[in-house]
Amino acid sequence: MRPNLEYQTQAWLSKIRKQEFEYTKKASSREDARNHRQVVINATETQTRTIYFLSREAAGGVCGGAAPRPMLLPAWETRLYGLLAVGSHLYAFYEAHQVSRKYEAVMDRKFGLEPGTLFQGLKKDPMDFEWSYWIEWGRERILWLLAGHLLVSQVSRLLVEKYKPWCLMVYGMAACWLLLGIKGFAVILLHATISFAVAQFQLSLLTWLCSLILLSTLRIPAVEEAKRKWYDTENEYYLLLFTVSVRCLFCTSFSLEYCWHGPAQKSSHSFLWMLAYVFYYPTFHNGPLVNFDEFSKQMRRQEAFSLKTNLSVLIVGIIRIFFWWFLAELMIHLMYIHALYSSAPPLEAASYWALGGLALAQVLFFYVKYLVLYGVPALLLQMDGLKPPALPCCVSLMHSFTKMWRSFDVGLHRFLVRYIYVPMGGSQSSLLGTLFSTALTFAFVSYWHGGQSYLWYWGALNWLGVIVESGVKRILSVSVIQDLIERFFSPRIRRRLHAVLASVSTSMLILSNLVFLGGNHVGKIYWNRIFVEGVQTFTDTVLSPYTFYSYYVQASNVHGFTRSASVTYRTKSGAPPGSLHLNPVSPVSHHSVLLYWTSLSNDSGPIEKYILTCTSLGDLQPCACTSGGCLKSQPVTVITAQAPPEGLHPPMIETISSTELAVEWSPPEKPNEPSSELERALEHDLEPSSELERALEHDLEPSSELERALEHDLEPSSELERALEHDLEPPSELEPALEPSDLERALEPPPYENTNSRLRTGSRTTLALQPTNPRKPTSGMDSNSRAPGRTLTASTLLSPCQVQGSSTGQITQNAAIVWRAILPVSPPKNGNLLDLLQLISGNDGHLDIFIWQYAFTNIPKVANL
Repeated sequence: MRPNLEYQTQAWLSKIRKQEFEYTKKASSREDARNHRQVVINATETQTRTIYFLSREAAGGVCGGAAPRPMLLPAWETRLYGLLAVGSHLYAFYEAHQVSRKYEAVMDRKFGLEPGTLFQGLKKDPMDFEWSYWIEWGRERILWLLAGHLLVSQVSRLLVEKYKPWCLMVYGMAACWLLLGIKGFAVILLHATISFAVAQFQLSLLTWLCSLILLSTLRIPAVEEAKRKWYDTENEYYLLLFTVSVRCLFCTSFSLEYCWHGPAQKSSHSFLWMLAYVFYYPTFHNGPLVNFDEFSKQMRRQEAFSLKTNLSVLIVGIIRIFFWWFLAELMIHLMYIHALYSSAPPLEAASYWALGGLALAQVLFFYVKYLVLYGVPALLLQMDGLKPPALPCCVSLMHSFTKMWRSFDVGLHRFLVRYIYVPMGGSQSSLLGTLFSTALTFAFVSYWHGGQSYLWYWGALNWLGVIVESGVKRILSVSVIQDLIERFFSPRIRRRLHAVLASVSTSMLILSNLVFLGGNHVGKIYWNRIFVEGVQTFTDTVLSPYTFYSYYVQASNVHGFTRSASVTYRTKSGAPPGSLHLNPVSPVSHHSVLLYWTSLSNDSGPIEKYILTCTSLGDLQPCACTSGGCLKSQPVTVITAQAPPEGLHPPMIETISSTELAVEWSPPEKPNEPSSELERALEHDLEPSSELERALEHDLEPSSELERALEHDLEPSSELERALEHDLEPPSELEPALEPSDLERALEPPPYENTNSRLRTGSRTTLALQPTNPRKPTSGMDSNSRAPGRTLTASTLLSPCQVQGSSTGQITQNAAIVWRAILPVSPPKNGNLLDLLQLISGNDGHLDIFIWQYAFTNIPKVANL
C-alpha cells in the first residue's frame, strides 16, 4: 500500500510542476506568474497533507485498521489521562464555585453583583466589560441591524447577485450612520480615504506609517475628549473606539494588497471596493478579521442560491450560538471569576485547587465568549456565500504558544503573518531576522490592543514562548539528535516526553493569558503563589548593623512542638555612628595644613577608610566609611599662610659696549605678595589717623558739618547739594576728581592671583592713587593734623595679597603722602539713592575707603571696605 501512495505522490508533484511551468510561459506578467505559483504551492501543500493522512490511514494510524499503531498510547492509558483531565477540571471548577460563594457578600458590596434572571437564586458577575458591553449593544441595536443585513443580503442574492457587494456597502454605511452618527461615519470614511490616498504611492513602508499614525490618533487625549463630546453616553464613545480600531486593520489590509498588485489588477482594488470591504457590516464593529484578497475573491464568486440550504444553516447556527451564550452565562453565574480577579485578597487566600479552577474558568470563559462574538458574524458570512475564518479552538486542547496563535483568532493570525511576519523575513531568514520579525509582530499586537503596560508584558511573554518553542523544534530537528532520540527512546516514551514538555509550555501559556485577561497584578499573584509561596518567608526589619543574630523555627500542634537547630548570621555593616569633627593645627603653612580628628567606634562595622574632600574655596570635609556607608562631618575652612614669590627666573644680560651691560628680567610667575610697600603695611599693621579712629570707635563721622548733614537729611554743603540735584559737576574746590569711569577701572579684578597655595583664599583689591601738584584743602573737611589735600589724577591696581584671618585686614601703604578727596559717583538711574565714595588717608600712611549710602527717607549707612 505504501509504495503505491509514494508513487502517487510523485506523480501528483510532477503534474503540478508541469502545470506551473506551462502557466509561467503563458503568463502575461510576472505578477500573474507569482500569484499562480502561490495558488499551486497551496494546492501542493493540501495534496501533500492528504497523502500524509492517507498513508497514516493505510498504516492503521488514524482511522483504524488491522495494522498496529505504535505512535499511540495504550487505550487504558489514554482513558486514564482523559478521566484525570475531566475530573481535575470539574473539581477545580467546584473549588472556584466554593470560593465565589464564600466571598459573595464581599463581592456584592464592592462591585455590585447583578441579580440573576436566567438562573433563579444565583447572582451574576458583571465585571467582564467586553461581555456585558456587547450583550447590551446586541440586545438594543446591533442584532437588529445584523438581521437587516441578512435580509438585504438574501434579497440581493436572489434578485441582483451581480450588485450584491454594492447593496451590502450601502446598507453598511447606513447602519454606521444610524449607530455612530454623522461624525462617527465621517471619521471612518476619512480613515479609508487617507489610507487609499497613501496607497497610491505603492510603498508598503509608507502605508504602514500611515496606518500607525491613524491608529495613534485613538490615544491622543485631546482627540479622545473631543470625540466623547459627540455622544451622550460613554458606551457610545467606546463603540466608536472599538469600530475604528478594527477598521484600521481593514484599511491596512486593502492598502498593502493595493501596493503589492500590478496595474492589471487595479480595477479590482478601486476605492469603491475598498468602501465595500470597510463597511461590510457583519465584521464592522468587532471582527473577525478577513483579508481583502479573500473577501474580494469570495464576493465576486457567484454561487447557486438555495433558500432551503441557507435556512438550515441559519437554524443550526442560531442553536449553536444560543448554546454557547447559555454556557457563558452559566459560568459567570456559578463563578465570580472577574470580580475575584479584581480583588487581590481572595486570590491570595484561595487554595491551589481554587486558584487553578479560577484560571481555567477565566480562559475557558474567554474562549466561549468569542465563540459567541465571532460566531454571529461568521454565521452571516456563511449566509452571504463567504467562507469565514475558523472559530477559536478550545483552550484546554492547546499545549503551545504557536498553536494558540494559529487556532484561536485565525483572522488576526493570517493578518499578522501575511502583512508583518513574512514581509520582515519570517522563519526563512536568519536567526536574528526571525527574532526581529517575531518581536515586531507581537509589538504591533500589543499596541493595537491598547498599548497598556500589561499588554506589553503579555506580548513579551508570548514572544518569548514562541521563540523558545521554535528553538527547541530546531534543535530536535537536527538529524544527529533525531537519530539519538529514535535509538534510545521508543515512540511511546517520546510521546510521553512530548507531553511533559508541553505541560511546561501550557502552564506558561495560561500565565500569559491571565496577564492579558486580568492585568499585571493577577499574573504577579499567580507567579508568587505557584513559584514563590512554597517557601514561607519572614523579614526581620528592626535590627542593628554588624550584629550577630540567631534564629530557629518551632512548629507546634496539639501533641507538642518541634524546634529546629539555630542558625546564626551577622548583619551587614552600616554607616559609622556618632559625629566626626575635623580640626586644623595652627600655624598653617603656605603649602600644607595639619589636620586631626577623633577615631570612631567599630560598632556598625570596621572603619575601612577616611576620605578627605578639599574644594578650591578652602573647604575641607572628611568622612569615615565602612562597607555599609559613610559618615560626613561639617566642612572646615582653612586659609593658607602667605608665601614669598616663586618662579623667579635669572636675569638676561646683554653686552652693549665695553662699559655698558643691558640687564633684563621678568617678574616672578607666582608673585604671592605684590610689593614691598604692601608687605610693610601688612607686617607693621599700621593704624589710621587718630581722628578717623575716633570716628570709627564712637560711630561718629569725620567732621561735624557732615554729621549734621546726615542727621538732618541734608548734604554737607549747599553747593554740593545743588550739583547733585541738578546733575552738575562739584565745585572747583573738588576738581579735578576721579570720574565714575576711573573708579570702575580702579575696581576691576586684580591682574594677579595667588596660585601658589594649596588652599586658595580670598584677596583684597586696593587703590594706589598717584599724586600731582598740591592744592588747597577741600572745603567742608577738617584738615587739622593732616597734610594738604592733593588732586587725584590717575588710578592703578595693586596686586592681591593673601590675608589670613577675617575680611577686615589692613589695606595698602602708599609711602608718606597724605591724601584727602571726595570721588563723585553717578546716582542710580531709576531711584533716589545716592552713593558717595570718599577716600581718606591719615598721617600714618593708611588709605581707608568709606561709602555713604544716602536716601532722602532712610538713615545713612556707613560701610567699611
